[in-house]
Amino acid sequence: MNSQTRRAGRPWFAAVVLMLVSVLSVFMFGQQGSRIPGNSPRVPILSFGSQQAPPEVPGLVDDWSHHHLVFSNPGTEDDAIREGRYDEWRRTVTDLRYVMQQLKRHAPAQGPAAAYTDRLNETPQAGEATRGGEPGLALWQDFLKPRKEPKPPAIHGDWSMDMGAGATVGADQYPAKYTINVTGAPSCADFVVFNTGVAGSSSQPTIVAYNNIYATTCTGSVPSVYWAYNTSSGSNTAILTSVVLSGDGSQIAFVENEPGGENLASAMLVLLKWQANDGTVASPVAPAAVSASAYRTCAAPCMTTLTFTGTLVSSYYSAPYYDYGDDILYVGDDGPSGGEGQLHKFTGVFNGTPAEVTSSPWPIALGEDDYELSSPVYDSSSGNVFVGDLYGYFHSVKASTGAVVGTSGRLDDNQGLRDGPLVDSVAAMAYVFVGDNASGDSAVRQFATTFTSGSGTQKTLGAGSLALYSGTFDNAYYTASSGSSPTGSLYVCGKSGGDPTLYRIPISANAMGTVKAGPALATANTPCSPLTEIYNAGASGGPFDWIYASVQASGSPAGCSAGGCIINYIVTAWQAANAYSLGQEILDTNLNIQKVTTAGTSGSSAPTWKTSGTTTDGTVTWTYQGSMSAVGSTATAEAGGTSGMVIDNTSSIAGASQIYFSTLGSATCSTSGGTGGCAIQAAQSAP
Repeated sequence: MNSQTRRAGRPWFAAVVLMLVSVLSVFMFGQQGSRIPGNSPRVPILSFGSQQAPPEVPGLVDDWSHHHLVFSNPGTEDDAIREGRYDEWRRTVTDLRYVMQQLKRHAPAQGPAAAYTDRLNETPQAGEATRGGEPGLALWQDFLKPRKEPKPPAIHGDWSMDMGAGATVGADQYPAKYTINVTGAPSCADFVVFNTGVAGSSSQPTIVAYNNIYATTCTGSVPSVYWAYNTSSGSNTAILTSVVLSGDGSQIAFVENEPGGENLASAMLVLLKWQANDGTVASPVAPAAVSASAYRTCAAPCMTTLTFTGTLVSSYYSAPYYDYGDDILYVGDDGPSGGEGQLHKFTGVFNGTPAEVTSSPWPIALGEDDYELSSPVYDSSSGNVFVGDLYGYFHSVKASTGAVVGTSGRLDDNQGLRDGPLVDSVAAMAYVFVGDNASGDSAVRQFATTFTSGSGTQKTLGAGSLALYSGTFDNAYYTASSGSSPTGSLYVCGKSGGDPTLYRIPISANAMGTVKAGPALATANTPCSPLTEIYNAGASGGPFDWIYASVQASGSPAGCSAGGCIINYIVTAWQAANAYSLGQEILDTNLNIQKVTTAGTSGSSAPTWKTSGTTTDGTVTWTYQGSMSAVGSTATAEAGGTSGMVIDNTSSIAGASQIYFSTLGSATCSTSGGTGGCAIQAAQSAP
């Protein structure tokens, strides 16, 4: 059956075409627009989704969930039809997280968003005022001009703001970033949100946001406190896990608990509408508290609170996961005293009337008695929610029915599964990070997203003892042309029972290969942060694929000063038949840095890499530079290590490409002054 016959037999194909026409008309003719509260510029809107009317997205979100649900290359529509996976392909290419991922990576998208992402990723020709006279592109014209800056020697902190005594986002938690123009010049309307992890008061916010964050393009105070709120209830609650943003950035969801121990008071899901230029860290505002039925129409700043179903049900480890397509949020709890951890489901979160689903089987009890759940990840392709627990079991819950399957035994016998899984919706695989298995090793377990039992495929990473946080894929994995069977690398900071070490797990046609140990990040047993990856094609001397990690103490690289620090490594993979410029660097399969000393085009297959001298590859000459620990990494000291890290831009414009995190320990926060937990912006690499 040819593709035209298949399409004619599917009534929804016309709907896909209509969505594409709608997206193109919005972009080309500028007929719609949206305003982020407190911001003035109109920007093009991308708006499509699944079952319900989706949120409008004038910018891009980067919160914890975008680091746990990812998309390898879904291939073309014809590929999907030929391979019998069209329905899964369509769900992927209309998933807003997929579109956001492609824009962040400055990469083309498939499906209805293809023309949109192609236009934003396109570089206008010299002398063109607009692209074909299309008014929607005039806004992006200056942002996409190619510009170069000197190659940086090391990462460094650009600003550091005091959030209060003891304030921190959390060791395996993330700030949330809203970016207007991910591929070009930074907007001073961009903002980044930090939970503080401490109870609020009249002089201590529970949550704070900064705008005016780019020193090279913004004037006035860089950064500025955009807003600061004390959302604590009478029981002095705190936000201990990552926050999530609505698609347009105007609303925020998070969980509040009473700090100091479990089962002290029931956890609450809080939904917040913020107002620009509202409050300071020293004098935060208390938003108006309204009922759930009044929340949709309340005037910012306002919030509504939904107490978790159950008696004294806390939630100290689970961050909320938001499904853009269906306006549903999932979050786990610690279970009532003596009861199983439960998975909760909330509907109407950002676009309707917020409410928890309490009809059977929700909330769903999982795992063993009195064991907490980690952060859940919802995969629209399989329709499953994936979540671990601190007893060491991994679960899959069918979102539509509540049906549960789980592993046949404990995957982690000591620390439990503290971090959420890493799920590739296209490859239909979930990766679980194990700190201490039955053999005393740290490990990665791979499961099909359709698993019904068993213990998955395991790769060990050295002696275990501490919690293991999530790893990340490299750019080669995201861009592999193999559709639902990707090839690339998974990087993990393992060996949690010894000196934390960066490990590479090759992925070939969706299967994990032989693990290779890289550099040690510290000289003592200390936890690593989750890893964060960014592919920056705009960096001078690049493109570069970078991975960022943090250790809490005894950091190995010189910049760590033997304490907590943040470290970045070059993991740019070699590419076949690629034109390489003089001075470009890649990481070879032996985890050594190779540098172009004769420019040219690489061969059709990878060469045998030399560990000294030069390697000939097509018309390229590579010269060995040393191991990635000696050459491919830089580091900066950070008190107590860092939280998870979020990314903003991938641009060649100076000061546009940054990372954001908080310290885990108290420090002197250099920009604001004062000593406390610091909210930090650091360059992806130094100017």
